[in-house]
Amino acid sequence: MKKTIFLILFFCFIALIYSNGTENYTIIYKTKAFVTEKNKTDVKKGENVLKFFNNDEGILKNTIFITFEKENFQNLSYKFIDNYVQENNAGKKVKVYVDSKIIEGEIITNTDKLIIKTDNLIYEINKEKISYIEYPVKDSPTLTAGSFIVKFNSKEDKTTNINLNYFTTSLLWTANYNLIFDEEENELKADLSVNIKNQGNKNYKNCKIYVVSGDIKTDLTPGNYDKFLLKAARVQTENVESAALQKLSEFYEYDIKGIYDIESKQNTTIYIFKNLSINFNKEYIYNSSIDNEGVYAVFTLTNIKENNLGFPLPGGEASLFIQKNDILHFIGKDFVKDTPEKEKVELKSGRIFDIKVERKHLFTEKIANNVWEEKYSLIFKNYKDKKTRIRVLEKINSVYWEIRECSHNYKKIDTQTIEFEIDVEPQKSTEIIYKVRKKY
Repeated sequence: MKKTIFLILFFCFIALIYSNGTENYTIIYKTKAFVTEKNKTDVKKGENVLKFFNNDEGILKNTIFITFEKENFQNLSYKFIDNYVQENNAGKKVKVYVDSKIIEGEIITNTDKLIIKTDNLIYEINKEKISYIEYPVKDSPTLTAGSFIVKFNSKEDKTTNINLNYFTTSLLWTANYNLIFDEEENELKADLSVNIKNQGNKNYKNCKIYVVSGDIKTDLTPGNYDKFLLKAARVQTENVESAALQKLSEFYEYDIKGIYDIESKQNTTIYIFKNLSINFNKEYIYNSSIDNEGVYAVFTLTNIKENNLGFPLPGGEASLFIQKNDILHFIGKDFVKDTPEKEKVELKSGRIFDIKVERKHLFTEKIANNVWEEKYSLIFKNYKDKKTRIRVLEKINSVYWEIRECSHNYKKIDTQTIEFEIDVEPQKSTEIIYKVRKKY
């Protein structure tokens, strides 16, 4: 009896909320998104029951809450009702409460619309019309996001904006850089784009998009806080000056004008900047703590205004190219870290083919109970047709150490690293020999 009375009240007072072209806000983190859906609706004096339909299967139900714009309603309460059945529940018998009727039958399919087969008829049901789905306990279907029911009292009839806020795991993003190097001019052309992936069932319409870069805490697990914020929409720009930069507390924000839709099961690419000219410095670096057999080409970009940068760069994959005879040739891939203004970006293209390294541990000698001496040789063979300068970073596996002999000048970088800088003539080799005394 109580259930019957509730259903009668439910169908009498419920108001369906649909998108009306108002901007919705979506803040996308690396693994989830925070969504604010703005809904304009007519509210009547007295009790109101509103229904928000949401078929996003990634919605985190315990994060849903309502905010009102400049309103103070009384007796606010809300609950979430699962009413969206996944495709793998085809063939199960259910009762579907839609509009003012009940349809009892077997699920045939559940894609854009829910199709139910009864003894005599087949019903094609628009999911926005569904209020509730009832199913036998023995079938135990997996239910996903459905209707969010909001109840409150209003002192008068009015039109107001009601915001539905929630987190979802259906939306995520990555940053992608495409860098085309001109090694003769030491200049590159850079594109930075944001790829937004909607892996859920919901189409997000009329969105103003914010993408957040950094390790912001979006759940109760240990982690670092975010460094800066980027805001973007579907536009393509020739440079970043078309975006406005402002600081928000501990964040930075780009507002690239425009509104766009995030379609279900699709990836969307949004350009932050395109075809930006940036100067770079190329170095050859040997680092024994990373790879003691190879020399790497490292491209360094300085994030300053004088280099057409000077703004926070989000972490993401970088694809490296050179252009020969109007054809792009791929030369490597690396990862750009979250990079504040005035910091440097270092990108490795890979191990150099024409420079070989031969590293030898020549001997170890015990000097005392906890003191040892070791001698090393590093031979760099240059098969290029031009002289090559190499930065050599050599790690010493001891906190207490002293260089006793060395063939080249060096400088101490930190407590366990020394650096050499050598020039290797074309088709020749250069050898570094050093002896180190270590105390353990």
